[in-house]
Amino acid sequence: MKKARFELEIDSKVENLPVIANFVDEVLERFGADPASVYRVQLAVDEACTNAIRHAYQGRDDASIHLRLWTDPDAIVVELEDHGRPADAARIAPREISLPTQTELKPGGLGVQFIRQAFDDVVYHSEPHGGNRLTMRLRRPPHRTLSAETVDEE
Repeated sequence: MKKARFELEIDSKVENLPVIANFVDEVLERFGADPASVYRVQLAVDEACTNAIRHAYQGRDDASIHLRLWTDPDAIVVELEDHGRPADAARIAPREISLPTQTELKPGGLGVQFIRQAFDDVVYHSEPHGGNRLTMRLRRPPHRTLSAETVDEE
């Protein structure tokens, strides 16, 4: 069985986020993902790319982000890689949200929580001398598996 795999390498510019969102949308539709999953994954990938631009590359727009999407028999896998400043794994944690009202909620720090809620499995890996890899898996219900047959290859 042939594994379906799609890749995009793009400059680390905030203005490229819509291009990334369109890429994710097209690939997930080819994979047969439902619209709600497509939307959640698009938002999570947008957040992950924004974090790479802001934190790993510290706003530099002369670097690249490498995005890969593929299917396993039971999941859609999304992998994001940068070659920026290594992330401190101890600091990559969801923020506590226990405030009485949303008006007290301060911006920032919710991306990790959102990514973890959008995917079933999330793994961060940082290289000590630079670079980060974020691998996110969205499991499919057992009654429907994903394979290359799900994707119309052109």
